Amino acid sequence: MKKAHFLLLIVFALIAFYLTDSIQCSSTQELPLGDSVLTPSTDDSVSVKLALTGDIMGHDPIVQSAYDKSKNTYHYAPIFRYVAPYFRSCHLVIGNLEVTLGGPPYKGYPLFSSPDQLAADLKASGYNFLLTANNHAYDRGKKGMERTLHILDSLQIMHTGTFRDTAERQRAYPFIWEYRGLRLAILNYTYDTNGIRVFSPNVVNLIDTFQIRTDIQKAHHMKADFILVTFHWGEQYQRQENLQQRQLAQFCVDLGADAIVGTHPHVVQPVEYFSPSSDTTKKVPIFFSLGNFLSNQRTRYRDGGIIAELTLLKKFNRTVITKIGYHLTWVHCKQTPKTSYTIIPVQLFEALPKTFDLTSLDSVKLMQYATDTRHYLRNLPELKWDFR
Repeated sequence: MKKAHFLLLIVFALIAFYLTDSIQCSSTQELPLGDSVLTPSTDDSVSVKLALTGDIMGHDPIVQSAYDKSKNTYHYAPIFRYVAPYFRSCHLVIGNLEVTLGGPPYKGYPLFSSPDQLAADLKASGYNFLLTANNHAYDRGKKGMERTLHILDSLQIMHTGTFRDTAERQRAYPFIWEYRGLRLAILNYTYDTNGIRVFSPNVVNLIDTFQIRTDIQKAHHMKADFILVTFHWGEQYQRQENLQQRQLAQFCVDLGADAIVGTHPHVVQPVEYFSPSSDTTKKVPIFFSLGNFLSNQRTRYRDGGIIAELTLLKKFNRTVITKIGYHLTWVHCKQTPKTSYTIIPVQLFEALPKTFDLTSLDSVKLMQYATDTRHYLRNLPELKWDFR
């Protein structure tokens, strides 16, 4: 009898041990941004809304328009006031910062350096991630590039594409953004730095297929649920993508990229779906160029851009795009009494035109841009703008 009781006690002890161990192993924790350790998976679904914009430029007239002489300060917030409510509804807003924050003297083309307040007001409007690998990344040399990163860090704006040294790149790239267990890898490359030499130890990510292959493989190793590759590529002012863009897109798709977004041409280019050679059922969206989000370029096709929107859903360790489309934006440049810039959501103008102080000519130009772009992107849904 005593022996039976002893065996029963052992059985209960073993059961208690395994139950306790099981409970400990199933606990989860939210990891810091950029941590390379995988969060334990659950069957709970998580949805993330992403918005991506094109080139954010700082031409001389834009810098001058933001200057408040009476206070000797710069103020960019009015430019973004109509898109800010939408941005704040997104989990992640990504833009191409095509200027340096290199300090004074502030200058536009060809060697851009914008006031720090541009970044501060981008953040206030809802941006929380900026891409820095583009042909103007090194306009102010080593000091300007490193200062740009310092300002973004001080404002707690996430960024990728340029690095102070190789150790920083190794540690922070690919950038992993995590939200409730969904891990998004963000990669960023540029075709060139306008011929300006990048001095060691600085790193500007250049388009190099060997390096891109290594980086995408690393993103897989880091257990990324979704891999977003962004390129500064293509030919300026050409509305059609070139062969190199298509070949590079297919190269990345074959390696496992889940979406590709491009900037640099300053005009909107087509959106297509590519399939990896090994799986023709998978459809990967390619936004060849998002156009201009903020610039002083006023000619047809260059005076606006699109916001790409993607909603990702992770469920049962599988991540898919559940919603994809675009929003049209147009840059209004008002000349009197003082030059000012405003990014106008096209659908908002169409619904409430009296909200905006546009001349008849500007109204025609806005609608011409809208007609041109809608016809060009007729294979992609134009999403409804929230007027609240």
